[in-house]
Amino acid sequence: MRILEFLNDSKDDIEASGLIYECGLAPMYHRVFTTEEQQYIESRQEDFPFTRGEYIASRLGEHDMISDLALFSQRFRANMEERFIAARLKSVGAQFLIEAGDWYALHLFIQEIIRDSDNLRAHLPAAREFTKECCEKHIRYTHQIRQELPAGTVQGEHLGYWVMSHLLEEETNYDRALHYAEQGMHQGWQGNWEPRIKHLQKLAPPRSTQSTIVNLSGGRPPGSGQRPTPPPSASQAPMLETAERHVACTQCGQKMRIPSTFTRAFGACVKCGNRVDIPQD
Repeated sequence: MRILEFLNDSKDDIEASGLIYECGLAPMYHRVFTTEEQQYIESRQEDFPFTRGEYIASRLGEHDMISDLALFSQRFRANMEERFIAARLKSVGAQFLIEAGDWYALHLFIQEIIRDSDNLRAHLPAAREFTKECCEKHIRYTHQIRQELPAGTVQGEHLGYWVMSHLLEEETNYDRALHYAEQGMHQGWQGNWEPRIKHLQKLAPPRSTQSTIVNLSGGRPPGSGQRPTPPPSASQAPMLETAERHVACTQCGQKMRIPSTFTRAFGACVKCGNRVDIPQD
């Protein structure tokens, strides 16, 4: 069963369409690939190991679809362009896992995609941008992934942080590269973080101001050894009040206030460690 035929055939099936279309599989497929690429992919699916009947019989288990997408993508190995198509084909499955809320499966699957695309980026400029998109997606859902790690599972590597750090270093964006390396180590992901951070600290511009955002509650960030900032004196209060800014983490919703002395363009959320962009106005 070809992918487009499967998607079209599922429109009249309430159960199938409810999962496939609400999870955005069809729109994702059409958005990721050009018309020419879709035709090329379709021409290679005569023995696609996946039928609608088997899919429905498996109670619409998203893992079956992911496995079949991964198996099918292995056929695209003749050249760099084909391998890039294969990585993007897997990304359709990653979007399915995001919409289904299967965070641990997403963690494992998107790391596989990052490895595939990272091996291509030296040869294909588009693969480099795709790698960054995958890393950003991996980082964006880190909070959910950590909460869904199976009991007893060792918190292994996180390629989103690791590869993004290297990509930003290549772009000479050393400060952001250092931020992601520090975040990866702070959250406990495995990796050779310490020498990487020391290397980036030599390249990054000096941090002349405090780099931790202050919690609105006035408490210290978890694990911080710094003392809470003392309240301003009465003479200072009006000036600080007008200069102070507020921001909320886009990942966990934690509300924070930004001290007037904080001049960097971004910082780390005090609750989940996610990168937070700081408004400059």
